[in-house]
Formats: sequence, structure tokens, C-alpha cells
Amino acid sequence: MDVLLVHPCLEENLKYPHRARREHLGIGYLMAMLRAEGFEVAVLDCDLMDISVGDSVQAIIQRHALMVGFAVSSQLVIKETIQTIEALRSAGCSSHVFLGGHLPTFEHKGILTRYPFIDSIVRGEGEYSLAELVNQVLGQRNLAGVKGISYRQGRQVIMNEPRGLIHDLDQLPFPARDTLPYIIEKNEPASVIASRGCYGNCIFCTTHAFYGGARWRARDPVFVIDELQMLNRVYGAGYFRFYDDTFIGPGLNGHRRTIQLCQEIKGRSLDIDFDIYIRSNDIREETFSHLKQAGLKAVTCGIESGSQESLDRFRKHTTVETNREAIRILKKLDIQLRSAFIMFEPYASLENIKENFRFLLEIGEDSPDNYIFFNDEEVLAYVGTELREKLRVEGRLIKTNWADIGSYKFLDDRVGLLYQIVLLIRLKQSRLQRYWVEFDLRSRQIQRLRSTQKPDKKMGGLLKSINRFKTEAAYIPPSVFGEAINFVETHHCATHEQIEEFCGEQLAKIEDFLEKGKQVSLELDTYGI
Repeated sequence: MDVLLVHPCLEENLKYPHRARREHLGIGYLMAMLRAEGFEVAVLDCDLMDISVGDSVQAIIQRHALMVGFAVSSQLVIKETIQTIEALRSAGCSSHVFLGGHLPTFEHKGILTRYPFIDSIVRGEGEYSLAELVNQVLGQRNLAGVKGISYRQGRQVIMNEPRGLIHDLDQLPFPARDTLPYIIEKNEPASVIASRGCYGNCIFCTTHAFYGGARWRARDPVFVIDELQMLNRVYGAGYFRFYDDTFIGPGLNGHRRTIQLCQEIKGRSLDIDFDIYIRSNDIREETFSHLKQAGLKAVTCGIESGSQESLDRFRKHTTVETNREAIRILKKLDIQLRSAFIMFEPYASLENIKENFRFLLEIGEDSPDNYIFFNDEEVLAYVGTELREKLRVEGRLIKTNWADIGSYKFLDDRVGLLYQIVLLIRLKQSRLQRYWVEFDLRSRQIQRLRSTQKPDKKMGGLLKSINRFKTEAAYIPPSVFGEAINFVETHHCATHEQIEEFCGEQLAKIEDFLEKGKQVSLELDTYGI
């Protein structure tokens, strides 16, 4: 075999067998390009198949590939990637090993300097760069002329000139679908992209840095629907998830193109369902009415915050009222909402946190059957982002190694204390999170079943039970979070003993939610979902 492309599995994911699964579309595009060039290539998706580091090493060795590439799709998985490569080298593997993805792109020099067992890194979009790299390596030729890569030459790290963005995405072959049969068997959606990049410039997002700015490039809607039609006919795929960073492009032209895409679906009488990722400022009733008629079922929307100060700091270029209006439109059109939300950020005041808290309670009460859930997550300071660099300059990063996402010191000590309490409760009661992950997957499976079967009262009742649990319990119950805010306001200098006592009291309350979760899980098992 010429090339084996590996998607490592985050060790933490192995704890959640009921988590959602997806194709790695980036690997699919790379495989399609290499096959078009005549190379023999295969994929080992460890995350999809729940393959541990130890088992993946054996699987890789058995393939006898001349080149082994690792898709570092998240900064979180770099530890498992390095462990796997170290074990491969210890086992005598002499294949050319290369990496790709956001983190390797940003930290190519540091990675190659620190880990001599890695041979090269493909920076940025990889289709053309990887095809040239494979051709040169297998032909035992010099790598000096390959744009968009960094590599080791003896002890020296060489950084070749960058490769420009692929402006015409329609030149790329449709991605390989080696893992799609498994995805469909698991009742998960087929993955598609209709564009690359984002016209936004949020300070916490790596997309902006990866593509070299606020650049959004679109595929021809006709070609996109050609691909959907092929997947529907060849693989029987009926539900699709568009993994575009933002589905609708900037301005009026972005909405016109979206409507054209919808008309293409309806013009071919394609009976499909799909969901998308979107910015809240792009949710307009006319456009989403067309999307609804074409098969749109759910939206993951970057609501991010209920505090205008936080939205401005994030540079979202939107408002809290815009978020409310987006939610109103989706509710009116009966399109399910999955909100991306950031409760904690380094510059937030306690009043900002309380604004977020009130906002989540408000929209949760307004849309109890939607996928709106109480979120206690913090914004992550990823390598390559403006946020991380700002925190680094200010000396507020607690972990500065590029392999770490980076914890940070909160500007408001009360927010730091609140976060400490929430984290303690979350860590001590991980079963609640496991139920949430399980129900998140199962609720989406129920929605897809309901769209293809006759209405079923019991199935509808189960969905309501799941959504009620997700709203009331979430990762941490809103009632508990409210008590934590009250505690912080009245205990400015809380001792370790006081914090432990408070957390113990709240953990006792969570036991009730765990019992509810257990009952819902048993009902789902009985129903066969």
C-alpha cells in the first residue's frame, strides 16, 4: 500500500460509546485526490471505530503502508497522535510519517523540531500538496519544490513556500466514501461541504487563521446537489449534515446562492433531510423558508452569548437581539436549534455570566422541545487564534505549551471562583455528562426516524422526556448553576472547605437527575433506540 491515512481517537471519547459519529470528510477529499493520481490509499478511522492507541499501532503495522499520515482534526488529539507515532517507531515502522490539520499548520516548526520521528507536515489545504508530497517521497525525489509542506532534512527543519488556497473547489473530485456504509448503518448523517472558510473573524476560532483571513469560497450548487444525489442513489443516504464553517455566504449573494441550492434540490425531487451550521445574523425568514421546504431539519447556530459585551469582545458582529430573532424564526418554521454557547470567557464579569444565565433560561423556556441546552462551557484558547495570542502577551495563559489548549486566568476573580466550582461539580459527577451525550445522539436518531415513519405517540413522548432531561440537567443543572452564582456573590473569599461543602450539597441534588436519566435510558432500550 502506498498511503494509509489515520484519524486518531481521543482517549476520552472511548468512554462514550453512545456518542455521535461522523465521516472524516477531510480524509475523504485527500483519498479521492490520491486515487485520482493513481496511488493506492486506505483510511483507518480510529475515532469512528473506537480504536485505542495500542490497537491502532497494530492495525497500522499490518497495513505495511509506505507512507502514514495523521489527520490532527482537533488540537485535543495531538497527545494520542504523538503516542501512536512513538509506538510505531519503537515497533520498527520505517514509513514516511506526516501530519496535517490546524495545529500542525500553525506549529509545524515546533512539532518537527520536538519530534524527530515525524518526517513532514502538510500545511493548510492538503489536496494538491499531499499529492505532490506522495509523488516525491515514493519516487525518492527531493521535497524542495513541494509547496505547502515543512519537512526535516537531517537536523534542519525546512519550510517550503506556502500554497495558495484552492479558489475553484469544483475542480476537486468528490470525496472518497470508504466509511459511509458504517455511518449509515449507525443511522448517522452523511457528511457534505458546500463551501470552505468563513467570512467572520471571531477571535476564538482557528478557521480564520487556517485559511489566512475572512475568506469564504463556495462550490457550485449544481455540483453540490449532484453529490447528494449520487450519495442517495449509490449508498441510500437520506440524511445529510453540511459541515461548512458557515453555510450561507456573506451578503445578499450568499442568500441568493442558498435559495438556488434549495431550488436545485426541489427541482430534482430529492427526498432528503439535512442540517447545517450557521451564524445567527444569517438566519432570515425568507431564506430559511426555502431551506425548510428543501429538507432542512436542524441548525447548529453560533449564538455564543447572551451578553452584548461578550459578543463584542468575541468580535461576532451581531447582537443579543439578533440572536433572539434567529431563535424566533427557527421556532416559527419548526426547525430544531442546537445552540453553540460560551458561558465563560477570560474577560467576562460576573454580571456578564448572569446575563448569559438569564438568556439561557429565557430561550430554554421559550423552546422546550428544541435542542437548546444549558451550557457551562468556557471559550478555549486554541493555538493560532487571536485570543490565545492576546492572553499570552498579557501573561494570563496558565499552560503555554502549544500541545495544550491553554487554561487562563479570569479577569474577574469571582468568575474564576464560579468556574472552579462548576468544574469541580462536573468532574465529580461525570455520569450526568455521559447521559447527556447518550441522549443527544438518541434524540437525533428519533428525529430522523420520525421524519421517515408515521407519527408515533410513544416515540414523541420519549423525545420530550429526553429534551426535558437535557434542558433540566444538561452538563450541570441550571438550578445548581444558579446556586453557584449565589454562593460566589456571598462568599468572595471562600475557603477550600466551604467550596467542598457547597459542591457536596449540590452533588446530592444531582442524584435526582441521575435517577431520571436512568429511567429515560431504560425506556429507550425497551423501545430499541
